[in-house]
Amino acid sequence: MWPLVFERQVDTGWTMDEGSGRVIRAGSTPAAAANLLTREMLQLFYGDPPPTSKTVHDGDITVGSAQGHLVQTLITINPTFRSQRHLRVKQEQLWLVVVPISTGQFSAWYVSVPDLQKQLWPTVPTLLKTLRVV
Repeated sequence: MWPLVFERQVDTGWTMDEGSGRVIRAGSTPAAAANLLTREMLQLFYGDPPPTSKTVHDGDITVGSAQGHLVQTLITINPTFRSQRHLRVKQEQLWLVVVPISTGQFSAWYVSVPDLQKQLWPTVPTLLKTLRVV
């Protein structure tokens, strides 16, 4: 799903991730693409039984000179899944940004930070300000 991913293990079988890539099959606007990608990530990466999630922020964001869209989600990992995997991680925050790169084409960036590293959660808004479209 993501051609470029940086990972750091924070628990047995669980990582803190940052990634980016071109968005395919996503919708006609950055907002539609960001919301679709968020739903796909929740289905693919957070276990079965699925997690619960709460949208913390869903709004436009300026990335360099581009108007993009940010979806920030608080994810609570299902207790059964956690128990099966012997995870200490209970929650994770996911920030996903989508920006247009040309007509009908988008690029996305995300970072996911588990609660074992939640001291980093307040630093993400500053990190978002450093994003650029190149």
